[in-house]
Amino acid sequence: MLGSPQANLRIEDNIFYNAKNAISVLPNREVKFDAKPSTITIRGNTFANNGTAIDPLLRRLAGNGLISIDANQFHNNEDSPAGTNATTGDPGFMNPAGLDFRRKDGADAPGGAQWWLLLKQRVN
Repeated sequence: MLGSPQANLRIEDNIFYNAKNAISVLPNREVKFDAKPSTITIRGNTFANNGTAIDPLLRRLAGNGLISIDANQFHNNEDSPAGTNATTGDPGFMNPAGLDFRRKDGADAPGGAQWWLLLKQRVN
C-alpha cells in the first residue's frame, strides 16, 4: 500500500499474485505531490489472480506528479489491464499454488525478462 507523498518510486519486475489489492493507496488517502515534482513508475510486473491490480486512485494524481504504467502483464484479475504496452494471458508459472513462480519453457515475462536471470546478472 502506498501512502502520501511518494518521491520517485519505482515498482519494477515483480510478481503480484492472488492479492486482494496488489498495488493500492492507503484507505482514506489521496496521492499528492506537493513540494516538488515526483514520479511513480510501474513497469515490467506480472499481475495474476488479483482483485485490483493497480488502484485507480494512482491514475488521478494531483499537483506535479507523474505516473508511468508500462509493459506489465495481466492475467485473471478483477480489473482491466492498465497502462501502455500491457499484455494479457497466462503467465505460465510452474506451480503458483506451491509458490513456484518460475516460468515454464516458452512462457514470456513482461519485456522478455525472467527475474531469476536478472538477479544473476545483478550479482555478477
